[in-house]
Amino acid sequence: MLAKITDAPKLKNPNIRQLSLLLAGLYTIYAVTQLFSFEDFVLLTKSFDLFGSAILSTVLASLIVIGEVFSLPYLLRIRVSRLMRVFSMVCSWFVAIIWLIISLWLVSTINAVPSLGLFGGLLDVEPGWWSVFFSLSLVILNIWIAWGMWPLSKKLSKRVA
Repeated sequence: MLAKITDAPKLKNPNIRQLSLLLAGLYTIYAVTQLFSFEDFVLLTKSFDLFGSAILSTVLASLIVIGEVFSLPYLLRIRVSRLMRVFSMVCSWFVAIIWLIISLWLVSTINAVPSLGLFGGLLDVEPGWWSVFFSLSLVILNIWIAWGMWPLSKKLSKRVA
């Protein structure tokens, strides 16, 4: 039942479509620029000292890009299985939450890094309180989109729970 390809559920509000396209565009730009300069992006995540390990920083950089790419089927309302749509929605949440955590980490620590890394190593975007609020707005945007494009029907949500 979850592996069958289906259309995306109906939107609760027509404005959700534009918001999901906006977020999909942002994630696409982030993923392309991060992949284009992936070596620099990995070095940048290592400079965050978020985990204290170079291997975990490399895994984090990879997971961010993978999450951005895999969030696109949900945000673009592509015909996929319900399970893939849920996974894609979780990837979208993951990306927003991880950027919020990174932004909060860089603001709360005395860590002089040249860039936040939203655009990989191509553009230097200095971290600051603006990045925390921007990342928080990504989280709120994800919540709003999830409300308007919830991937499971009510019948299936009750069966799964």
